[in-house]
Amino acid sequence: MSGYISLHRKLLDWEWYNDKNTKVLFIHCLLKANWEDKNWQGILIKRGSFITSIDSLSNELNLTNQNIRTSLSKLEKTNEIVKTSTNKNTLLTLAKYDEYQNIEVKVTNEQQTNNKQLTTTNNIIIKKENIEPINWLVLLDYFNEITGKKCKVVSEKAKSQFKARLKENFTKDDIANAIQNAFNDKYHKENNHKYLTLEFISRADKLERFSTQK
Repeated sequence: MSGYISLHRKLLDWEWYNDKNTKVLFIHCLLKANWEDKNWQGILIKRGSFITSIDSLSNELNLTNQNIRTSLSKLEKTNEIVKTSTNKNTLLTLAKYDEYQNIEVKVTNEQQTNNKQLTTTNNIIIKKENIEPINWLVLLDYFNEITGKKCKVVSEKAKSQFKARLKENFTKDDIANAIQNAFNDKYHKENNHKYLTLEFISRADKLERFSTQK
């Protein structure tokens, strides 16, 4: 099994974060859950679900069976997980999997023709061209956190421009630095940051300028 999952910093505020066993079990479930629908022994296991057992989870996490049952009960109580048991196995479903692991996948006929396939694992989209993808929700949260704004979406224009910048060898760290530096810029402060937008940052000249400032 290979690939990545999305783990938001909001997990730090989660009610079970300081419960070691429950936190470990929940993250383990995120790692184990199917990122797409799959058939298993004639049964369709939906995205966000996986087949396991108390014994398997106990062995994988080095916790007792009772530890696993207690933590599962807590996760069920707060509607994090839905558990369906059979005589042999347990089907676990992360109730908010799509919220935790947002995927934006667009495959065009041209991409298929040129064999530029997209490899998707949970919320990560990796192109064969080795261009590092951007998680738009994470970018939006970061921008709002730095600027204090309450933007709801990343515009299609900004997305297009950011993708172009990645192809020009800018990195996600460059984007993060540019947002921070532009926010601290004297001109933007004097104008109450009203011109500071993601579209502004995604422009080649602006990203070049602000990403290189110390």
